[in-house]
Amino acid sequence: MVSICFRRDNRSWHRAFIGRKLVKPIEQIVLDINKIGLGDYDNVIRSAYRARSDEVGILANSVERMRLTQKKSFEEINTQNAELEKRVEERTDELIKTNEYLEESMAQLEENRQK
Repeated sequence: MVSICFRRDNRSWHRAFIGRKLVKPIEQIVLDINKIGLGDYDNVIRSAYRARSDEVGILANSVERMRLTQKKSFEEINTQNAELEKRVEERTDELIKTNEYLEESMAQLEENRQK
């Protein structure tokens, strides 16, 4: 009877240990992954998880690398988009000026033709 109680207590202890050491960190990392998926690239994966040398640490470091890579990629895309918008605006202004010049030239030619 004592050994059965010991086994039950031992299982409870294992469950608590696994819950605290594995399940809770993985749940938190999953929440962080979801935030990253929604575009929150400033949400750093906890350093305590990244410092671990077990599977949780491997997962945490992989997710952190992914976050940093995506953050850098989106920053580059945003920079390129801003530059492209600026170039389009400049080119549009040039085209408007060229069109105005052509319209004035056409009007002058028509005026000269009527004389």
